[in-house]
Amino acid sequence: MMADEPRLDWTWEQVETAQTAWDAVHSEQEFGFSPLAKWAGLRRVDECHTRFEMGDQYALMTALRICACHTLAWPEWVAEAYIRGYDTVNNRRAKSWDEVFGSPLPKGAQLAAQRKKRKLMFAVHNAVTAEMARHPNRPIDEALFTEIGLPFNIGKTLTSEYYYDACGPCD
Repeated sequence: MMADEPRLDWTWEQVETAQTAWDAVHSEQEFGFSPLAKWAGLRRVDECHTRFEMGDQYALMTALRICACHTLAWPEWVAEAYIRGYDTVNNRRAKSWDEVFGSPLPKGAQLAAQRKKRKLMFAVHNAVTAEMARHPNRPIDEALFTEIGLPFNIGKTLTSEYYYDACGPCD
C-alpha cells in the first residue's frame, strides 16, 4: 500500500491534501484511482457492510464492484463473505448464486421498470444538479421534479424517486 493510499478514518483535510498532490501528476481519465475516489469508495464499502449485516446479501456484490472499480483491497468482511458464499455454491449446498449472494432485483420488482430506472436515474440526478447549479436558491420540490421529468417522459414522482435513489449510498 502506498503512503498516500487513503484510509476510511481520514479526515476531509487529509483527502484534500492527497487529492491536490495526486491531481498535479495525473489526468482526469484516472479519477477512479484518485485519493478522493478511493476514499469515497471506502466509505461506500463501509455502508455496504452495514447493509450486509442487516441481511442485504446483495450488498456484498456491490462492495466487490466498488473495490474492483477503485482498486481497493477487499476488507476482511468482504473476503470472508465471498469465500463462504462461493464455497456454499461450489460444494453444492446451494442451487444458485442468488441463494448466497442475493438477487440483483428487489423482491417483487419488474425487470423492465428496474432497467428504466437504471437507465434514467443518473441522467435525472445530473439534470437536477445542473439546474441547481444554474439556480442555487431554487427549492428541490414538486415543481422542479415536474420540470426535470418532462424531457425524460416521466412524472414528478418517478423523477423524485430516481433523483434520491441516485444519491443513495451503495448502488
